[in-house]
Amino acid sequence: MIAEYYEHVEEAEWHIHAIKEYMPGTPICASLAINADSDVHGVPTGECGVRLVKAGADVIGVNCHFDPFRCIEAVVKMRDAVKEAGLKCHFMVQPLDTGPRTPVSRLHRPTRVPLRSRTQD
Repeated sequence: MIAEYYEHVEEAEWHIHAIKEYMPGTPICASLAINADSDVHGVPTGECGVRLVKAGADVIGVNCHFDPFRCIEAVVKMRDAVKEAGLKCHFMVQPLDTGPRTPVSRLHRPTRVPLRSRTQD
């Protein structure tokens, strides 16, 4: 079961507990929409990772709220904190896709300056 796009680690913990209660034995992937510093309540990103694992998530990470580089930076902090806490889990990153075919990139495409036609002098 995937529990994702939480900006508050506490909300993700509630979801993990509910999955464990109502779907026992189901593997749980939990990802947050947070940056490398903290969730929206100021809980440090590393601590968020530890809390997700302690709540029962098998896979933790961050998802499509930021670009790939910021997402990796956040997951590295989670990985380090989880390891330091003596816990184990798998990690995932689902960054915002900024490729040319995505709706988001079409909305935020840089303005292009039209080139002069070759037939013009």
